[in-house]
Amino acid sequence: MIDRLKTHKFKILGGLLGILVFAGAIFGAYRFGQKQVQPGPQLTPTPAITCGSCPQFMPPHPDFCKDGTIVPGEKDKCGCQIPPSCEKTSEQKVFCQNPRPEVCTMECVAQPSYICGSDGKFYCNKCAACANPKVEWYLLQETPCEE
Repeated sequence: MIDRLKTHKFKILGGLLGILVFAGAIFGAYRFGQKQVQPGPQLTPTPAITCGSCPQFMPPHPDFCKDGTIVPGEKDKCGCQIPPSCEKTSEQKVFCQNPRPEVCTMECVAQPSYICGSDGKFYCNKCAACANPKVEWYLLQETPCEE
């Protein structure tokens, strides 16, 4: 009789052990089989600048800049000529236009002319003034800038 109880005891313990092993295998397969790899940061491609033929501009109308000076435009990223702008005579605001320059190739304006940005700072030339996104306009004047 004791041998039978030992046999039943081993069968029950063996069955429980088998169930635990089976449950562990299922849980492990579920837990580790479902593990997903987190994607790394996605790099968004920057759009390439495609340059075609440059636009041709007509000469400005004679009334374009009666009270100022016509200043030839710089070149854009593709090497195309930007249209000319009109710089008013001293003490008149000249508003920066978009697209704003990223790289300035102009030389400094000879003194005693001063280019004063809307931020109150002196700039070497109009390109440098408009390259600063905080500057909305600049003045051409004969006296130093007032900060």
